[in-house]
Amino acid sequence: MRPEDLDKLLVDKPEEGRFEVSRHLFNDAELFELEMKYIFEASWVFLCHESQIANSNDYFLTHIGRQPVMVTRDEQGEVNAFINACPHRGATLCRTAKGNQKFVTCPYHGWVFDMAGKNVEVKDLGSGAYPDPFLQQSHDLAAVAKVASYKGFVFGSLSDAVPDLKEHLGQTMPFIDMLDGIGPDGIEVLRGHSTYVYAGNWKMQTENGIDGYHFTSVHMNYVGVLQRRLEEQHGKDAVKSGFDKNALNGATGCYDLGGGHAMIWSTFPMPENRPLWQSRDEVTERMGPERAEWMLTRQRNVLVYPNINLMEQASSQIRVWRPISHDLTEVKIYCIAPVGEAPEARQRRIRQYEDFFNATGMATPDDLSEFEACQVGFTGYQVEWQQGYDRGLERIVHGPDEMAQTIGLQPIASGPDIMDEILYHGQYRQWHKLVGKGLTKDEQSG
Repeated sequence: MRPEDLDKLLVDKPEEGRFEVSRHLFNDAELFELEMKYIFEASWVFLCHESQIANSNDYFLTHIGRQPVMVTRDEQGEVNAFINACPHRGATLCRTAKGNQKFVTCPYHGWVFDMAGKNVEVKDLGSGAYPDPFLQQSHDLAAVAKVASYKGFVFGSLSDAVPDLKEHLGQTMPFIDMLDGIGPDGIEVLRGHSTYVYAGNWKMQTENGIDGYHFTSVHMNYVGVLQRRLEEQHGKDAVKSGFDKNALNGATGCYDLGGGHAMIWSTFPMPENRPLWQSRDEVTERMGPERAEWMLTRQRNVLVYPNINLMEQASSQIRVWRPISHDLTEVKIYCIAPVGEAPEARQRRIRQYEDFFNATGMATPDDLSEFEACQVGFTGYQVEWQQGYDRGLERIVHGPDEMAQTIGLQPIASGPDIMDEILYHGQYRQWHKLVGKGLTKDEQSG
């Protein structure tokens, strides 16, 4: 594939009222390989939260694209990331999702490494009759080229040729600040998580996490259950009730944050039923009235392109995905909460998380069903183009709207309706940019 071939897959002509995406982006195995090479393995991706490696000698397993990765905190407290493969024969070293150990021994041939990635023993080295070139060679673990953290969120890149992490995060940082700011001592990932796979393309998830248009079609069962609870328990402070359907008519909006990042927001239905409400005075004093207003009264879904959603709505969630093939995606979801949160607020947060986000909750299974139905539809090659990405185009605000200005946000574009689909434009432009850049570089290098 040549760089100019990408132009046949995206119609980006907003001045003509047209933005269309080819279904080849969802059903083409060759394109998937290019995405792995030029997006996931050549730019910043989310790895873990620092609370998941809180102690010295902790490790956490994840992936960067197709590469197995172990994130560690060494004895000096430094965060590192390495390819989870022994340099001897390539066997994975750590084989449980997370743990704590001073040294890791390869189960295959017994080579030993510390949590800084240094090889501390080649088994039976003295009797191995190794030549000098082997003895002079490094046997340390292959380090991930770039590792950096912002407010506890750890990112990594296999490429040195990436911008500074803060430059990459850009206008997502105000919302990461808000999420980290729900507690005076920051946030932590709670114990337990869900992992699931769906038979669909990864870009279904990048869209869905910031898709307000589907809510009133797919999730009205959830809305109905909460509404009935509210009516049945009127006057009571029930942990899992507290949704007034009239809140669906509240103020909403969306932002293209640049770099493929985007977010949607809406008005919290009955914010007094949220765990953070009991800390509203402390939050307002610490974060300031404008940011506190956002944190206490507005639901927020943020896409940090290409592999993570940060959600503060039905509960607080990190959602991270790993593309396995063009039609198979793995998703892991984690509940997050303020460090030292009061027991009653923590219980409320977890119960509300289970209700909506959990793999057995009232939302996730419905979304996955639609992802898989779409993937089946993508096999219909007679229909090449996705429609509707121009929803909201006639009311787009270039730059910040009034709501963004209250917190100094500088989005590429603003939309006054959570159901607008203009915010998807940015992620597909970033897709085109990164894949095109990679193809051009490879073409020039011969």
